[in-house]
Amino acid sequence: MGMRTRGSGSNDPRLRAREERARREAAALPPEPAAPPASAAEARAAREARAAGSTPTKRSARDVAAVRAARSERATPQRRRWSRGKVVALVLSLLLVGLAATAVAGFSWLRWFSADDAADIQGTWYLAGTSTPIEITEDRINLTKDVSYRYALDTGDKTIAFTFTNLAGSGCYRFSLDRNQLALVDGSFTGGDTLGRDIGWTLEALVKKLQGETLAPAEAGAEGLTLLSRTPSGSA
Repeated sequence: MGMRTRGSGSNDPRLRAREERARREAAALPPEPAAPPASAAEARAAREARAAGSTPTKRSARDVAAVRAARSERATPQRRRWSRGKVVALVLSLLLVGLAATAVAGFSWLRWFSADDAADIQGTWYLAGTSTPIEITEDRINLTKDVSYRYALDTGDKTIAFTFTNLAGSGCYRFSLDRNQLALVDGSFTGGDTLGRDIGWTLEALVKKLQGETLAPAEAGAEGLTLLSRTPSGSA
């Protein structure tokens, strides 16, 4: 009848335009990237997961790495850290040890090496508080011109041995710090006995010296004591 029927969509200009735009948009899309190859750790984790019958994941690989790192830290010895309190305690201990060593060295020098007992005991002495002289030689103590007895010093133990004809005796001795007084004490003494007695006396004598005083080598009136002085005093 001279009329054209509406044909298929391909004859519709608007439909053809939409199809053309769709083809162009599809052609403009980038291709999907290929999956990156699995790393060695992921491959190892995948193998371990397959062996265990589980599905491998990236998390399982991280867990394996964490376990290995923990094992490595346990195997590495850690340095010992000193706290502040331990350092202070160590320093104080070293100071105390140093002070003790200094005190022992000072006492030893004063007792055994600062003077010559065998030489200092010789000469003229006087009974303390009197002007009665007593002469001491290298091996004798002369009380009078007619009475004397032999003696021998042990300068290490600070002891003295006496002999008078058939009689024998012993004792200990001690000088004052200024060597101007001498104490002789009768009795039986060992080196340990005199050392114990001299430690306390030496400390007290040093304190007195700092105060400008002189401590006698023994307390007057003690049993078995003979106290001698280089200076006469009183009457004979």
